[in-house]
Formats: sequence, C-alpha cells, structure tokens
Amino acid sequence: MPRALAVLLIIAMGHTARAQPAPAPTLAELVRTIDDDPDILHGDYTPAVWALCGRGLDGAEAILPLLEAPSDTTRMHAGTVLACAVARYFRVRPGQGDTAEAGDDRRFAQAWKATGGYDRAAPLVARHAAVLRWQRWITTHRGVAPPPPDHPSTDAIRAAVAPRLATAKACTRATGRVWVDLTFRSSGAITRMRVHGETGAAARCIQRALAPGRVPPFAEASATIAIGVAP
Repeated sequence: MPRALAVLLIIAMGHTARAQPAPAPTLAELVRTIDDDPDILHGDYTPAVWALCGRGLDGAEAILPLLEAPSDTTRMHAGTVLACAVARYFRVRPGQGDTAEAGDDRRFAQAWKATGGYDRAAPLVARHAAVLRWQRWITTHRGVAPPPPDHPSTDAIRAAVAPRLATAKACTRATGRVWVDLTFRSSGAITRMRVHGETGAAARCIQRALAPGRVPPFAEASATIAIGVAP
C-alpha cells in the first residue's frame, strides 16, 4: 500500500474512533461514584445521582445497599436517588412543578408514605427495614405501568390538538376570538366539542379538524378544556 494512502487511512480511522460516543456508565460505576462532584448549590445531587435517577427503578434498586452506608453523605445521595427514581415512576419530573390535574405528585407522596419513606438519620435497624420494604416495592412495580393520571394535563391536551390547529384556523374568517370547549372521555378520545365565536359550516369545519385529537387514557370519567382557535 502506498505510504500516503496508509497515512490517510490511519487518520480516517482516528477520526472515526474519536467520533464514537463514550459508553454509558454501568450501574456499578454510578454507584461507586455517587458522592463525586456534588452540585455546589444542591449538595444532595451529583452527576451519578442524576444518572441513577434516570435509570428509574433499576437505579433505585442499585443504591439500596447504600441506604445503610456508614457515610451520612452517601446515605443522603442514595436517598435522593430513591426518592427521585420513585417519583419518576409516577411521572413526576424534578423542577417541573406539580401537575394538579394529573395527580402524579399526590400518588408519589402516597406511595412514599405507605412504604415508609426513608430517614438517613434513623438507626441502622430502621434503615435496614427500609431497604427491605423498598426492595419489595421495586420488585412489585418493576415492569408494571404506573396508574393513569386523574386527568390529562393541559400540555397533553394542547399537544393532542396542536397538529390540527392550523386546519381548524383555516375554517374561520371571524375577526373576534374563536375557541372550542373540548371534552375527552377517559379512553382519551374527544367525546364532545362546543365551538364559540363561529356557527354553521365554519363551526362544523373546526369540529372535523379537531375530532382526531387524542390524549393518553386517564382515570376520571371525562375532562374538558377550552382551546383557542383564532385569532
């Protein structure tokens, strides 16, 4: 092989190697580094804490032995992973606030209380009992879908109709405000629409445009929200 071609191939292989993303750390690696590089403003969070939380119930199970660790700092980080991962199971997302209509925060709080929570300052025997309780809870809930929300969130409803809003807007020539009261049945389908600001053919056109909208199933019998169409 000519020397120049060999050099080019080596360079190309080097670029390819550098382009490969780093492999995701294993659970064991994250557990080992759980105390490293704590957030300067929120010491209960570290990069490993966030990553373990993102692994869901697998991450929570991985840190269970650390709930009995001699180090208070390690127990703090492990407890944060446990709470975060269980909250994520119920669709609660840290920093995104409560979605009252969905009831996700309420269900998480009920599960946390019913399972006994976790107190890192409790005696060792109490912390060991907490490990056993959470191991049973994780085993029971792994692979099981969380309960549906009480109601679909406002964001979920808006996302369901967003792809059809442009078509609905094209139905109206009104200069004032036009909006629709949408009622969803618990299966997620729209069961009723009431158009305000338009009548006749324009109103029927808006209804046809929005009719395919669908949200994820929810627990209550129905949910209604007003969606602006125009201006």
